[in-house]
Amino acid sequence: MSRLIISPVHTTERKRNTDILKHTGEAIRFSRFLFSKNAIDARALFLFRRWMLHHNFERNHGATMIPQLQPKATLVVYLTGNPHFADLCLASIGQQTEQDFELIIIADGASDIARHVQSRLPLLPQQSKVVWTHDLVHYATSGQQLLAGALQHATSEYLIFTDSDCILHPQYVKEHVQHRAALRILSGRRVELSDAMSVSLSQRDITDGTIQSSYHRVIMDGLFGQSLHVSRGIYCANPILQRLISTRSRYVYASNFSLYRSDAGRLLVMNGIADEYTLIRNAGMHITSVTNIAVQYHCSSNSHRRLVLASDMFEKVLKLRYNVSPEYGWQPAGALLEAQRKTYRQN
Repeated sequence: MSRLIISPVHTTERKRNTDILKHTGEAIRFSRFLFSKNAIDARALFLFRRWMLHHNFERNHGATMIPQLQPKATLVVYLTGNPHFADLCLASIGQQTEQDFELIIIADGASDIARHVQSRLPLLPQQSKVVWTHDLVHYATSGQQLLAGALQHATSEYLIFTDSDCILHPQYVKEHVQHRAALRILSGRRVELSDAMSVSLSQRDITDGTIQSSYHRVIMDGLFGQSLHVSRGIYCANPILQRLISTRSRYVYASNFSLYRSDAGRLLVMNGIADEYTLIRNAGMHITSVTNIAVQYHCSSNSHRRLVLASDMFEKVLKLRYNVSPEYGWQPAGALLEAQRKTYRQN
């Protein structure tokens, strides 16, 4: 009886053919998943790229096989000093319904919180990186510095800004992208959560959507606690109502605004002794409010800071002409000084 002799060459060739069939089947199944109706998002594209790099497709077949798509937007997060609030912010970023965006963290220096956030970025599906302010071109105001950092490192055409102590509503990025327009700055107000409620929140509360599904707790804390402006956290999803409440505004709030990068470049070259509203109007742009549309919750009861774009000379002139004191209220600087002198002489 003759025996079948299989040479090592035939075994190697059979194994190679089996691997090719296996990888081809995986590619077909993954392409069906990638282009299915419910999976066309940045996460599927990220996983597809990981799979292709794992099987050395880029090295064997060239990098042109991997689709290079520009993200719809760039989310720029200015890093503040609380690591717990930064974790809540990153958790809310991971829960966005619109995932086709890149993430840029702007940090003041190599602090512990910056290293902490940098270690958490690989857990997010978006392309992300940390940018240090000392590596950016220096500008006179903080607003110009923020815009310059975004223009220098962003790859998309639309820029969305927030702070790391803000929790974003799941529709935050989606609403900014849907309402974008040339020569328009979108900016909205935020809910000011009390310190007790901010500390009690966990990352699980963010991922489970507890803050939205149990928003009555925030409303009760606003009525009987220390949370402020809780009505701003009521999300309006109706397009008709959104048109009604999306009105013109005078202020750009630094933790909740967005604009095209071409408009950001236009603002960088505008400067002068004027307030931000006049500067933006001279650039041919206008501000549209997205309060109750692009919702965010601030993990502190501090006031909402405005974006500083113009020279501080205008504020210095106001301080020279007018002053505020608890005893005399808003008074011209000379009259206030004279009243303070009289009070001092009487005492």
